[in-house]
Amino acid sequence: MRIKKYTAPTMRLALEQMRKELGDEAVILSNRVISGEGEDTVTEVVAGIEPKDLQRHLERSVTPPVEITQAAGEQIQIKKHDFAANSAPIQKNTITHKHNSAGMQTEVVSTAATLLAIKEELQQLRGTVNEINESTRYKYSGSLPQLYRKVYQELRNADFNEEQAMFYVGRLAAKRVHANLSEIQDDIEHLFAQHFKCSSFLPMQNGEPTIAAFVGATGAGKTSSLVKLAIAHKIANRSDVLIVSADTYKIGGAEQLQTYCMIANIPYKTVNSPAELRHLLLEESHRDLILIDTVGRSHRDENHLHDIQMYLQAVSPHETYLTLPATLGEQVFTDCLQQYSKLQPTGLVLTKLDESPYIGGILQALRKQLIPISYISTGQKIPDDIEVATIYKLLRFIMPGIYSEQEEFELA
Repeated sequence: MRIKKYTAPTMRLALEQMRKELGDEAVILSNRVISGEGEDTVTEVVAGIEPKDLQRHLERSVTPPVEITQAAGEQIQIKKHDFAANSAPIQKNTITHKHNSAGMQTEVVSTAATLLAIKEELQQLRGTVNEINESTRYKYSGSLPQLYRKVYQELRNADFNEEQAMFYVGRLAAKRVHANLSEIQDDIEHLFAQHFKCSSFLPMQNGEPTIAAFVGATGAGKTSSLVKLAIAHKIANRSDVLIVSADTYKIGGAEQLQTYCMIANIPYKTVNSPAELRHLLLEESHRDLILIDTVGRSHRDENHLHDIQMYLQAVSPHETYLTLPATLGEQVFTDCLQQYSKLQPTGLVLTKLDESPYIGGILQALRKQLIPISYISTGQKIPDDIEVATIYKLLRFIMPGIYSEQEEFELA
């Protein structure tokens, strides 16, 4: 394609120049207004035309051969325009364009090959890093028998550190030589029961209601866990349940809890002070079970903890459940346990277990605090996704590989 540039004071004049030289077959490639001399502006038009179209245009624009008779009667032949001289530059331009196109294709292919090579190198590097991570994370795997290796790897996957994982494997190996997964399960459950407590006992009082208060940080799942347990006791034990909200700070918190209670047909009350709570419980002493939802705040807020403590002292609940999510890191979980220990919780509701099976760190924090795990929450469904905590259920989350393989073996 032959490409030319035309400039004129106006677009119309530039187009006239283009059509006069290239004809109507020309294609406008771009146009713009640019600054000229002084403050004047000019229009620039870039146009192109195929060589065959340009040749046709030139043939039409040249006067055909005619006979001209001069006065003396001499005839002068005007020859047709010779296009041979113009054909060479056109062919040269075409060859140059093809050469540039081939060069661009070669460059694209070369770039693609380079990118492919980089991708392969990155994959190899990723594989090497994974191998290093595996050898670092499971550095004792090669020295352990198959069954103990499996236990060791499951514990490491559950976020138990190297020392803790090897401690439990060592205690297992010291008990006996295990022949199968069933023997491993029996002994690991017994071993964990020595270090972690599970207790969900809600004592039923004679002639007075059982009172349980729920404490915990905002977003821990405290309110939904309370509602789940209220519905479960109402259905399973046919208990006369009352829910009391002392959480007047959370925007929409009381309304959300009241909505749950309306759906479940459970009585609901709100209080604004410890004295009001004490008076309400005297009025509702005919109930079987009273569950109290307290204010949710940061565990570092000393004033918040003091406010909750005042409510608890006003009623002296039989159970105080600390509600914490399993998604917390070990250090934050440890801080929460230490701060809320001032409220003397009697049990832990471990929520959001379905979102984080990596609970090795928080279990080690619980081992130091000696607070029993009462319930585990595994989802948002009310009242389904809450269970009484047992060592067996915890180990199913910690070691899914061992327990799933055992179940498949039993089904077979």
